[in-house]
Amino acid sequence: MYCDVYFTDQVRAFGSGYRIVEVSIGRKWVHLKTIAVDAHYALKGKVSIKEWKQLERKARFIDDAAIKRGLRKAKKMLRSK
Repeated sequence: MYCDVYFTDQVRAFGSGYRIVEVSIGRKWVHLKTIAVDAHYALKGKVSIKEWKQLERKARFIDDAAIKRGLRKAKKMLRSK
């Protein structure tokens, strides 16, 4: 599941501001990974379920197909240069 979330300082690696992240929810933790064209530049982090519930109220969920379509387009543009 992908969503656009505003972080303040919940995940230090992400910094603060809006980020589009891939979310996987576990039993105790929510694992987050930023969306990047190259997987090498993706940042990873985790927050507790309690913190995620607070972030989720303000999060905007994004269609998975739209994200994948945008990444394919970006990769194609980078390869053409």
